[in-house]
Amino acid sequence: MNLRENIDRIKQMMGLNENVFLRRRINTEVLDSIFNEQLSHWISHVKEDMSRRNIENLPPPVFGNMIHAVISWVMDELHPELISGREDFPYDEIFQSLIDRYFNQMEQAYNDNFGG
Repeated sequence: MNLRENIDRIKQMMGLNENVFLRRRINTEVLDSIFNEQLSHWISHVKEDMSRRNIENLPPPVFGNMIHAVISWVMDELHPELISGREDFPYDEIFQSLIDRYFNQMEQAYNDNFGG
């Protein structure tokens, strides 16, 4: 294992794997609140859609679709704060850091609601 891999491993263990750009602009409590709101919204939307279709054997939604939708909605909410005064920002890096931060919560919510 090289030095960079060791640093990344230690940062992940300590919860420091978040994007610095994001961490400097968004309070973690606000970020968590936005995430929880969007996750709840996605779950409610999917359950309503499944109920409306009234199909008993409908397969559960794809977990990857959940990740993409929820994190995209979080990014939409954060966009004004992230762009403030800038023409560009590290969108892909922030998107991935949000996936890394919330993956376990999304996986648990998916399993709890759709029996994954």
